[in-house]
Amino acid sequence: GIKHVLVPVDFSEASAAALQAGAAIARRFGARLTLLHIEIASSVFVEALAGTETPADLEAAIERHREALQDRSVAFARPALADDLEFQAVVLDSNFVGETIVRYAEDHDVDWICMGATGHRAIERLVLGDVAAEVLHRTHVPVLTMRARKNRGADLGLASLLVAVDLSEGSRELVDSAAALVQP
Repeated sequence: GIKHVLVPVDFSEASAAALQAGAAIARRFGARLTLLHIEIASSVFVEALAGTETPADLEAAIERHREALQDRSVAFARPALADDLEFQAVVLDSNFVGETIVRYAEDHDVDWICMGATGHRAIERLVLGDVAAEVLHRTHVPVLTMRARKNRGADLGLASLLVAVDLSEGSRELVDSAAALVQP
């Protein structure tokens, strides 16, 4: 069954939709929920470098920046999550967003990834590539991608779901889990 749901967030409307879906999955299966925000490492360094004079100042600035992102992640999650659902917010620095999501999922026994599709602005997509597509191609963990939609309720709101399988051992469990998502 599903015991751990990972929701990568970039603070976009698409990741807000993914967060709602991830929360609904976590509730339905009694799973743990983890929000993962990955900040581009070079941008963390550049932002932290401003106004620092010593290496200790730089380290302190980087830590403050990371804590601010942690707080922003929690604030981003609160409107979508009722008080009955506990979650963990994780902030990592990396220049390889898709690879970091896949590695985190593997290292932390994630059973399902729920992420926004096309959450980054167009210019970021040119530089970063499509993160959701990269995760889909690189992970063995089931991935549910969500697009931003207005007026989405707290439930998944799925009437149908396309499940791509490769007929491996995990395919039956994936189909069973997906079927449970669309059942009332």
